[in-house]
Amino acid sequence: MTTTDLITRAITLQKCHSHLSVLHLHVMLARLQAAIWFERDHVATIRNFNFQMGDLVLVHNMAIKKSLNCKMHPQYIRPLVIISRKQRRSVHHL
Repeated sequence: MTTTDLITRAITLQKCHSHLSVLHLHVMLARLQAAIWFERDHVATIRNFNFQMGDLVLVHNMAIKKSLNCKMHPQYIRPLVIISRKQRRSVHHL
């Protein structure tokens, strides 16, 4: 490679970094917008349960709903113990 080719490639790589940061910003905004749309569209089904650490909960077994012979399968997964909880982030509408 000639020096001119190397310089041209270096300039292209420098521009690439700025393009990546712009692309990252666009992806993050799209993810935030998708989360806002999801919350808006599913407002009737999203529930905020206030479980504490150590509480026992039953989780509904959604996998059996897709099978044809689900009558005799357990409807809930065994009791599970809450060990941690992710805090829900507040979403600001754009």
